[in-house]
Amino acid sequence: MGIVVVPTYGSDPATVNAANLDAKVSGLATEFNGGIDNDNIDPAAAIAATKLSLATIAQAIAMSSKTFQFAKGADVASASSIALGTDGNFFDITGTTTIQTITAKQAGCIVALHFDGALTLTDDTGNLELNGANVTISAEDNVILVCDGTNWHMAAHYSGATVGTTQTGQVSFVIDGGGDVIATGVAGDIRFPYAATITGVYGFADQSGSVVVDLWKDTYANYPPIDADSICDAGTPLTLSAAVKGTDTTLTSWTTSITAGDTIRFNVDSCATITRFTYVIEYTRTLS
Repeated sequence: MGIVVVPTYGSDPATVNAANLDAKVSGLATEFNGGIDNDNIDPAAAIAATKLSLATIAQAIAMSSKTFQFAKGADVASASSIALGTDGNFFDITGTTTIQTITAKQAGCIVALHFDGALTLTDDTGNLELNGANVTISAEDNVILVCDGTNWHMAAHYSGATVGTTQTGQVSFVIDGGGDVIATGVAGDIRFPYAATITGVYGFADQSGSVVVDLWKDTYANYPPIDADSICDAGTPLTLSAAVKGTDTTLTSWTTSITAGDTIRFNVDSCATITRFTYVIEYTRTLS
């Protein structure tokens, strides 16, 4: 590095104090266009925040026996659509309202969410990609999400619920006719990753009409389920008759037990007028 000539800025002060020294250094920084090497900086030096901007770092950072100390952002109230602040990477989510969308951040952004109350994170309705199923959140649960610039992908879900606790959840399946009346026959399948007991079923149509949807269940090894595997053959499948919604929480003569890994197939027995139908299965399970 060459010789640096320190310019003179007015009369040199007789007393060296912080204000006078800062004025000299600021002037030097303006006049000197060379580079500053690591060996030019005293290890004990403290750099004022006003003199250093780290808004964007465009190179890899090698950490040696150190940790990044992230900040906790302000609490965020649960809502259908929420926005996380720029004041941290860890947020408390308050309330019990179902969340469908979280405002996207830069691709690669990682956030940790701690939930104060029970709620549901909805998969693929907004921009939450939750591995193919809605996520039932209990109070004290923690979720880690990674943003790709548009959607948030769930990397982990840690449940704060106590082992042995009975937890209620639900899974939704949408049958869409693409603008036409829903066709009869197989509409699709889902897989239950854990043992559960069905406690109720609910149906929601886009308009008043009639529909009957049967559920067929079998093990993953025996996939696909067939009509003989109906869990409501001895009873009555969920039925709407000139209505926009329907429910059955009695489930008379239904087979309501589900083994971990079972697949459930949705079969439309009949349909009139309705072009879009949402089938909701409510269940309980014991945490293990």
